[in-house]
Amino acid sequence: MGSIKVPKLDLEEFGHQVDNSTSTIQRLYQLYCDPVLSDLQLIVGQKSYYAHKLILSISSDVFKTMLTSPTWPEAYTDKIYLEEEPQCGLVFEDFLQYLYTGKIHLSHTSVLPVIILADKYNISDLSAVCVEYMCNHLIAPRTESCVLSWLNYSVMCNHRNLEKVCESYITANFQYVMETDEFLTISSDLLLKFLKSSDIVITSEISLYQYAMKWVEKNILPSIKPETYSPENLNLLKQIVSAIRQCLMSREDLLILQNGTKQIAEYLHKVTGVSCFPETNSEEYQNLKSPVSTLIKTTEHNTSPRIYTCDAWCTEIRVPNVNEVQPGEILGAFYSTPSSFNADSDESWDWHIDLYPRGVLFRGCMMIGHYGNHSIDEVIYERVRLAISSNSSDCRSVKVTVLVYGLQNGVEYVVKAITKTCLFTAEHVIHHVNDLVAFSDLESKQSPFLLGEHHNEFKIKIIIRPFSSLIT
Repeated sequence: MGSIKVPKLDLEEFGHQVDNSTSTIQRLYQLYCDPVLSDLQLIVGQKSYYAHKLILSISSDVFKTMLTSPTWPEAYTDKIYLEEEPQCGLVFEDFLQYLYTGKIHLSHTSVLPVIILADKYNISDLSAVCVEYMCNHLIAPRTESCVLSWLNYSVMCNHRNLEKVCESYITANFQYVMETDEFLTISSDLLLKFLKSSDIVITSEISLYQYAMKWVEKNILPSIKPETYSPENLNLLKQIVSAIRQCLMSREDLLILQNGTKQIAEYLHKVTGVSCFPETNSEEYQNLKSPVSTLIKTTEHNTSPRIYTCDAWCTEIRVPNVNEVQPGEILGAFYSTPSSFNADSDESWDWHIDLYPRGVLFRGCMMIGHYGNHSIDEVIYERVRLAISSNSSDCRSVKVTVLVYGLQNGVEYVVKAITKTCLFTAEHVIHHVNDLVAFSDLESKQSPFLLGEHHNEFKIKIIIRPFSSLIT
């Protein structure tokens, strides 16, 4: 009688995978702060937390070394005192719970101390979660903004992606950032970095000066007293004032700067006996007779225009109900800008703006060829385009910046800034700025580029300023 062959069963095919990890996590959470099964007590400030060496060690290399290395005194005790910053102490319970559950609630106020703890104890997954939260929640009301603190931390701790995202947002929304409560706490290094930038978006140069002086009044002037006089403070003040690009100001704005700087100079001379801005006493300065760029000594690099959204340089286009605009429809606008930053010049340049929010229409036509004619169908080129036309054959070298707006947490902000250098000549009177946003972004209600109560309004601002011969 022959043997019976039993087919080999594929257990994966006939079996059933059971995932009961949720219950396991719940049981682990029951261990949290359980004094019965705990083998370790963490003391943070005035609070005590029961924990487990196993959980801490598998979560953090730092804790593992601290609790198992014979060279660390913490390895021989069941009570460890942790020195944490006050703000970190407030979130330490949430931080510890994350080690047991993998869950944590983040907010604008809590995310920074949480990531400080995550980086300190080398918990990379929690650090990554915090970075992702920050990158997606940069926008906040003026009283709640934390983006400058986040940028400062990202620079110190080498979070390059967070640094890049924060810096990009701050640069494109610098006017709004200056208006936040947080601005007065910005470090002097970061302040000078942005003051020296030509890419920041601000209303005007005088607006930048006024907010910089508010920072000076809060952070420098109170510390300048006869008994605490520091040359470093005066040097910092000079750097801030000299970073303001006076050559790009109107004569009216220069008068404001003149009066403000003179008051500061008089205050400093009275308190310290040091003449900080001696040029403010000159006849040329007081009568604004000299070239404006020499009223206060400036560096050679600060004659480039920034991105100014005041009426002189900027126009705005709003498209309500953008989804109702016909495919290929063109929305036009006209506006004028000064031809230079010379305060005594009245010459202006006229511009014609065409916006294609729903694609560019190429009409059907007949192509006539040697071997026959071919009909070409009408087509919509799916691209959000801006066309800028000069009405003159004169040569014009300009920088064009387009700001594309969005809405988050009830705050309108610049999502995207596109800058292009354009040379207009008799042969080249039109320049295009293509792909303001992806075509599909204006087709979706979830688009980050749509505003309004019904999330159906598209808004851009166009800034055109001279690129060369700024001071003539």
